Amino acid sequence: MLVRHQERVDALVSSVRQIAADLFDVPLRATETTEPFRLGPEPYWVTQEWSNTLMPAPATLLLRIAPENLRRKRRDQQVEAQLSALVQHNVENLRWATLRGLNETFRRFSAQLDVRLADVIAVTRGAINGTIERWHSEAHQVAAERRRLQRLDETFGRYVAALARPPQT
Repeated sequence: MLVRHQERVDALVSSVRQIAADLFDVPLRATETTEPFRLGPEPYWVTQEWSNTLMPAPATLLLRIAPENLRRKRRDQQVEAQLSALVQHNVENLRWATLRGLNETFRRFSAQLDVRLADVIAVTRGAINGTIERWHSEAHQVAAERRRLQRLDETFGRYVAALARPPQT
């Protein structure tokens, strides 16, 4: 169920990293593998409800001397009540385990997504800052080279002017 979403997140993160690497001319860092999403623990099933009493109820003792049809009817009612309680107990166990598992899975998914997006943002910001620093450095180098070339041009202009003047006698 979440595998499709996880693959989509992986593709988006890879795409953003690739675009940042291409735009800012920085090496592409290897991406880490993500842990697959899994639901929480399996629910457990109860097959028998245990009685907490040490002494049988007086009604149980009276049932021993009651006629067979009354005992059968009472036993059927007890079995039905016990089955109903077991079904309700097991359904609640299933509901709770599913709810807990889904909440845990989505919490982990959200946390991993936040970490990965923060990492991509940090890498992209680092690439942007590196590019800005490189542009500033190159701008200083270009300015220095420009000043050097202007001095050379001025010197060359003086030589040309000196060569263009007639010789003095």
